[in-house]
Amino acid sequence: MYTPIQRIERMQVSLMNDQRFSALAGIFMLGNTEVREDVPTAYTDGVNTVFGAAFIESLEDAEIRGLIYHEKGGHILYRHLSTWRHLSKINAELANKAMDYVINLQIEDFGDPKFIRLPKGGCVDERFRGMDAGQVFRILEDEGDDGGGYAFDEHDWEASEQMPKEEAEAINKEIDAAVRQGAMVAGLLGHKTDRSIIDLLKPTIDAREALREVMLSTCMGNDMSTWRKVSRRWLAQDVYMPTRYSESVGSLLFGIDTSGSVGDKALRVALSELVGVCETIRPERVDLVYWDGAVAGHEVYGRNDLDSIAQATKPKGGGGTHPQCVVDYIAKHNLSPQCVVMITDGGVSNWGTGWTCPVVWLITTPVVAPIGVTIHIPSGWS
Repeated sequence: MYTPIQRIERMQVSLMNDQRFSALAGIFMLGNTEVREDVPTAYTDGVNTVFGAAFIESLEDAEIRGLIYHEKGGHILYRHLSTWRHLSKINAELANKAMDYVINLQIEDFGDPKFIRLPKGGCVDERFRGMDAGQVFRILEDEGDDGGGYAFDEHDWEASEQMPKEEAEAINKEIDAAVRQGAMVAGLLGHKTDRSIIDLLKPTIDAREALREVMLSTCMGNDMSTWRKVSRRWLAQDVYMPTRYSESVGSLLFGIDTSGSVGDKALRVALSELVGVCETIRPERVDLVYWDGAVAGHEVYGRNDLDSIAQATKPKGGGGTHPQCVVDYIAKHNLSPQCVVMITDGGVSNWGTGWTCPVVWLITTPVVAPIGVTIHIPSGWS
């Protein structure tokens, strides 16, 4: 006979051992897990989780897995207590239910009730599919909370709000790192990461289409007559590009700035953009270069390997910021990319000379590169 905490630990390990959830191993291990007699169900403060002893004893194994995923793979992973704190000031109970509706649909979609399912009576409603907690909250508020179901957990809004800013920022970095590292480990083990986890590595902005247009317009084929017809799509932005006439790219070199000014969030943004480019353009080959004062790492991926880049890559670097090192590296190793995409915060000592192919700069500050094409990413680089 296992104690409540032992049951939780066993079910957590079984989740991590399952290929569908192995990418969340770092999230499942984040913070402290506690069982208390005075807690009716469960709750989290955004990093730590507390379960009620009697509640755990009343649940079957599959329901405990569902509860663990609900708290950690839901509220903690998506930073619900910081993202939706303002809703709690309006109606904390309604905010709880709104967040639960979003998480619980994900659990239902796993479609494996023998392994993982919700405790009975939880908030589930198909009409909220595709919505975030804010949208659900407004609907429930308009209806006078007539959504049905109940929030079988609580949320320690007060503890989350009183958390020092430095600690909250550190936790956010831990969550980012846990997601990224978990996905990488899952990839190394040959596990297929759930799409919702892969989505966390995708960019929150849409510079992809602009990048796609630039690349397909500058590095496809040799028929320069296509410049005679200007693409109308970009005229409103005072950008003159030729009409696209091809849908494939041969070789692409993606250079990620890993200098000392670039933190974990920045690397996540950079890898996100790389994933986005590969999904929309599908190059034959990708040379992924990590650079700072020199090229610190070089990885090569074929078209069949593109989907695993985010999980398999190993960022390296941390020194100065000299893009010339990428130009020199390309020449030294006889690389022949059709296009180079450099992502940086723009705090460079030089922009490089002697580029032998089109170069596109994805820059997260208002800086404009004097060479090639600049596309700004309106996202934090810290």
